Amino acid sequence: RNDDAKPMPLPSVLEAEQRVKNDPNYNFEYLPIDGIPAFKRLTRQLLFGKECELLKEGRVATAQALGGTGALRLGFELLRIGSNLSNESETKLVVYCSEPTWPNHQKVAHDGTRGNVEIRTYRYYEKEKKCFDFEGMLEDLNAAPKNSIILLHLCAHNPTGYDPSTEEWRKIANSMKANQLFPFFDNAYQGFCSGSLETDSFPLHIFLNSGFDEMMISCSYSKSLGLYNERCGA
Repeated sequence: RNDDAKPMPLPSVLEAEQRVKNDPNYNFEYLPIDGIPAFKRLTRQLLFGKECELLKEGRVATAQALGGTGALRLGFELLRIGSNLSNESETKLVVYCSEPTWPNHQKVAHDGTRGNVEIRTYRYYEKEKKCFDFEGMLEDLNAAPKNSIILLHLCAHNPTGYDPSTEEWRKIANSMKANQLFPFFDNAYQGFCSGSLETDSFPLHIFLNSGFDEMMISCSYSKSLGLYNERCGA
C-alpha cells in the first residue's frame, strides 16, 4: 500500500493488465474447475522454483482459489474430507495457530472443517522481551499430539513481523517431522521479508529437505502483487 494506505499495484502488474485487456484472443469461456493451468503452473514455480524435483515428478497439486483466505478454506475442507470427518464425528482435527496470529485463521479453520476441529495455540511472541519465542514454540510443538496440523506463516509473520532464522526453521522442521505433525503454510507476504520472492520461500525447501512427503500451502497475491480486489490465490 502507499502512504495513504491505498493499494499500490506494481507497474509490471498494470502493464500485464493492459496486455490482457488488449489481447484479441482473450478467453471468455469457462475455465477448468481447478483454475487457469498457466496460473497454477507459475504458482508452483514461484513457491518451489522451476527446477524443483517435486514439480518434475508431478507431485504438487494446485487449485486456484479466492485469495489466500479462500485457499485456507479449501485446504481445511480437504483435510476434513481426507480425515473422513462428519458433523457427527467425535474425533476432531487438532489445529495449532501461533499466538498471536491473523485474527481470521481460527474462524477459517473452524468453518473449513465444519466445526470438526480443536484449535490450540503455540507460543510465538514473547511480550516482555518483545522478540520471537523460539524456545516456547519448539516446546509446544514437541508436546503436540501426532498428526496435529501446524499453521505456519511462511514469512513476514502477521501480526508480529518476527520470523524464525534459517537455523530455527531447520529445528522447527526437524521437531515437526519427529513428532509426525502436518505443516500448513500460509503464504501471504512472499517477497515482503527479504525483498526477494525466491529467498522468502526458503522455509519450504527446508521442510522438503527434512523429508516431509506432504504439506499444504495457501498462497495469496493480494499483498505481493497489490491485487486486493482480484481475490487471487491458490
